[in-house]
Amino acid sequence: MTTLGVYDLVGNVREWCFNEVGPGERATRGAAWPDAPFHAGWIIPKSAFDRDMTHGMRLVRTFDDEQALVPLHAPVSRTNLRDYSTERPAADAEFELLRRLYDYDPIPLDAAIERVDTAEHWVRQVVSFDVPYGDRGGAALYLPRGYDPPYQTIVYWGGSGILQMRSFDEEFLPVLDFVMRSGRAVATPMFAGTYGRPRPGADRATIGTPDPPLSSRAYRDLMIQRVKDLRTTLDYLETRGDIRTDTLGYYGFSWGGTWASVALAVEPRFTAAVLNVGGLPVGLRQPEVDAINFVTRVTVPTLMINGEHDIVFPLETSSRPMFELLGTPPEHKRHIVTPASHLVPLDELIRQTLDWFDTYLGVPAGT
Repeated sequence: MTTLGVYDLVGNVREWCFNEVGPGERATRGAAWPDAPFHAGWIIPKSAFDRDMTHGMRLVRTFDDEQALVPLHAPVSRTNLRDYSTERPAADAEFELLRRLYDYDPIPLDAAIERVDTAEHWVRQVVSFDVPYGDRGGAALYLPRGYDPPYQTIVYWGGSGILQMRSFDEEFLPVLDFVMRSGRAVATPMFAGTYGRPRPGADRATIGTPDPPLSSRAYRDLMIQRVKDLRTTLDYLETRGDIRTDTLGYYGFSWGGTWASVALAVEPRFTAAVLNVGGLPVGLRQPEVDAINFVTRVTVPTLMINGEHDIVFPLETSSRPMFELLGTPPEHKRHIVTPASHLVPLDELIRQTLDWFDTYLGVPAGT
């Protein structure tokens, strides 16, 4: 429901707008049935001659004079897409300097289990520990019920929605539950600014507020800290006798799928990865956190699952270039394209993800 009490406006067709986005293009808004819910607020440019079945229009009667309506008719800006076919990654010497930014000296973790929750198929332990840039971080560790330790473990980096979440209780568990039911543990890092943890140096009032501009140095510094959160989570897993760390999987959804380019390039402890609707970012970043400088250094077996009609990571300009640039040998990487948008069919995701981890991590004991 909107602030005006209007409801059921989203999820049918996108709405044509008067506003030009570029030569021969008009804006569409509101999202359509193949889009994810958060696309409702996006401006999606389409050719003025596009007659796709996902387009519609809304008729509005106004009571304002024409002069008052002029600002509403103004052109709007489009998202600038990068052409990765013309870009070149950092040379080896430059990459080594970039990679070192993600290293840190080992520190005492001072780990503590803050909370334990039991569900039908898993037990969740919310853990806190120190992170190497002078802050207190943590993770949620989901342990499968009905299986004997030590557990094979998957580390999960969620979508950008976790930036608005105030606790692990708000996580969309169907994207994780099938992993625990396969006999594996799942570790979800509490990245700075996610799950109710403030960004370093900020107070709790900033929780859920937008990150710094993506091309800014502040964003660069924040993302380097978040990758260190991920790496420190692996340090913590190595202290536990009930976790296997000789075979670690990475599972990234959306935001976590695109940041796999960096995480998998600087963290050597992962054995295999699944990227659920990941891709190269469409906007510019500082070189220290720009995927183009890292993706070719990823060598672990990697499965990518994408939607053919994804408008977050478009197939031809984002997800397919990422797959082609991965440094993983061709025989150990696979790209599955489904007839979907930014959310791929769950049955296909479950089957392909578990098959991939079974192949490269082994079938969990007792399965």
